[in-house]
Amino acid sequence: MKRWTFLIVTLLLSLFLAACNTEEVELPQSKEAYEAEIQARLDELNQQIEALKSEAEQRVGEEFNSEDVDQLIEELEAQSAAATQELEELGAASEEAWEDFKPGLNAAIDELDLAIQEALANFEEN
Repeated sequence: MKRWTFLIVTLLLSLFLAACNTEEVELPQSKEAYEAEIQARLDELNQQIEALKSEAEQRVGEEFNSEDVDQLIEELEAQSAAATQELEELGAASEEAWEDFKPGLNAAIDELDLAIQEALANFEEN
């Protein structure tokens, strides 16, 4: 009898475990971890802006109009400043409300990244 009980329990346990979803579940991210992740990404994008600015300054007159380059850099820096402002607002948000900032901040960072990549592609073409 003990043997049958053991076999039935083992079989049921095996079936139960097989039915469990084994995919990774995304754990909720803390506010501090999210802020650090976004700050690191923003720092990286700002470094790319500075590198782009340096390259543009060297190539002005040869291949690019200085007004166009200045305007492009100003737009990128304005986007970066807006993302930085949103990050500061997130930092001031309560623990309950901070997740409301994530979609807008993610979009701002993604748009800045895309604008930088487009600018870099434009410089590489010329």
